[in-house]
Amino acid sequence: MVFIYIFVKKQIMNELHLSKSLYLLQHKNNPVHWKMWGNAAFSEAKTRNLPILVSIGYSTCHWCHVMAHEVFENESVAKLMNQQLVCIKVDREEHPDVDEIYMEACTAINHSGGWPLNVFIDHNGRPFSAMTYVPIDSWKKVVNQIYNIWNNDFERIIDAAQNITQQLNDDQRLYSTFLKQDIQNQMFEQLRQLYDSEHPDFSGANSHPRFPAHTLFSYLLGLKEMPQDISLMLENVLEAIQDSGIHDRVGGGFHRYSTDYEWRVPHFEKMLYDNAQLVSVYAIAAHRFSRADFMKTSLNCANSFLFDDMYVDDSQTGFRGFASAIDADDPEGEGAYYAWTPPQLMSIYGNEHGKMLAEIWNVSSDDIFEHGVFPYRIPHPRGSKTFSELPPQQKNQMRMLEHEYIQTLKNTRSQRPSPAKDKKIITSWNALAINGLCTVYAHTKDEKLYANIREVADLLCCRFDGDTLYRLPEIKGSLSDYALSALGFFTLWQISENEDDLNFSLALVRLSLHKFANEDGAIFTSQEDSGLYLRYREKFDHAMPTGVSALLLVMVRLSHAGYLAEYKDFITKSLQVHTHLLQRSATHNATLLAAYTEWKNGGKTIDYPIGSRSLASHFQWVGTEIVYIPNLTEKNKINYCEHTSCMFPVNTWEELDKVLFFNYTT
Repeated sequence: MVFIYIFVKKQIMNELHLSKSLYLLQHKNNPVHWKMWGNAAFSEAKTRNLPILVSIGYSTCHWCHVMAHEVFENESVAKLMNQQLVCIKVDREEHPDVDEIYMEACTAINHSGGWPLNVFIDHNGRPFSAMTYVPIDSWKKVVNQIYNIWNNDFERIIDAAQNITQQLNDDQRLYSTFLKQDIQNQMFEQLRQLYDSEHPDFSGANSHPRFPAHTLFSYLLGLKEMPQDISLMLENVLEAIQDSGIHDRVGGGFHRYSTDYEWRVPHFEKMLYDNAQLVSVYAIAAHRFSRADFMKTSLNCANSFLFDDMYVDDSQTGFRGFASAIDADDPEGEGAYYAWTPPQLMSIYGNEHGKMLAEIWNVSSDDIFEHGVFPYRIPHPRGSKTFSELPPQQKNQMRMLEHEYIQTLKNTRSQRPSPAKDKKIITSWNALAINGLCTVYAHTKDEKLYANIREVADLLCCRFDGDTLYRLPEIKGSLSDYALSALGFFTLWQISENEDDLNFSLALVRLSLHKFANEDGAIFTSQEDSGLYLRYREKFDHAMPTGVSALLLVMVRLSHAGYLAEYKDFITKSLQVHTHLLQRSATHNATLLAAYTEWKNGGKTIDYPIGSRSLASHFQWVGTEIVYIPNLTEKNKINYCEHTSCMFPVNTWEELDKVLFFNYTT
């Protein structure tokens, strides 16, 4: 008798299988002996006397996936890494403070950054080398070189770590100053120079990739007065993005950025933080520019994308909220989930309507392959000659007409294999969504939307234990979690009149100052006992407002509403020590500029009778520099104040409209 033994190789997991992070779990079966961020990994590095690799990414990052498959899943590479390094894997969405200080180091070393972010650090956490994506052969050379220098020329490691740390410390210096020049007009002039009239954007002609400038858009739309030419440019930019390939008109919402300068081909990941801001941008723009199509875009983003696609239950915690992201990678090939061909559209709607939609959307069966996708299968009305030659009024009619086709196409698309979703519910990103959706409610008075916002907000409060706000279960919040939650609940109070929302916002502000601020006005992203080698201060808005600027903005607005009197000196001092950043780049610090200008101008407020929320058809200024105060003592009167003077009280919102209109200056 012959016995045949079949040996099945057991899948060995590293310690990442203990994590709750989807990104870390994606690496749990790597042959690399990944460690999670923490003291244990540093202790092992000291015991073995090895350099530390900190590899940072996130679950929906395309190039993170590429490097994982090419490099970290390779047995021979893993063996080299395990022998010569202690390897830590970090989810940047779990630990934004870790990501920020090491991304700053990467940018200082290479004058560029991105993800995956691979940083080599010493036992004190100080970086001495950093890079992003590296192909397999080059990566082997890097690992060997780092190991050899560590063992044979350690002084080079010390010198590099000291120099980089000193450079970053120098960059963190505070400069107490008031702006002497008119920074707002300087910014307007810069926008005029950067404006691309052919493919509207404020990033310069032919520049790419192109990212929607959420915080800049929000700042401009929040101004009561704006130069007419800037206003027209802004409307053109928002229209271009709306009519482009990065706008998922079928499923609602927007992809992260365009890989080209025509806004045509998206990088297909869809992030909560992008859409949490753009949903309010298009709602405010709809009012400002009298554009019904902008409001349709906002509502499609809110209802079809945020509440239909992104609202999830976390089975591990029982917590409900908005998921963090939808992956760029696609089971059928990048972008396949979002692509259409004329035959597909005609099979759904018949020859006449299908052909018309294909023509208006500029989709074809072309097999041209660029940027990893078939670009001419992604809906892109801007590229359609038929669409582009229509008069503006007919364009708007066509934009409104396409919504008649959306639900059927969405149902059809739901049968396709879909990209993965990261169901991680991040506090600051959900707070950003609350802030944006409150603005949408202020323009629509949709009570179902308000009920949904209320549910997310009430659930978010469960992440606060009276002393600590948690970013994720078991992970304490960073500055952005506190600041953006404070801002979100302040904006919620603007539409709810619920004092609990106001008090929660005030409590988070006070805790933020206790945990993250110094008496000299400096505000840091991490607490003093974080264990990081550097206490970092964010300098510029990127995809989101910085925690520093969000905190200052909500403090300014709370102060204008009559609160935080004990912190007025701190607000002034903190703005003084941070405004030098506006001189470096106001366009990349639009939230800080909003805080600075609103504080300098003294605020614009509307006192009104409490209990009139349901009657308020004129709350369209929520989310702008105008603050609503539901506490008027003089019954049934509405009082508008600007700077340090108030107008005579009026009886109706209609009368107030005669005062509150958007002026355009040339």
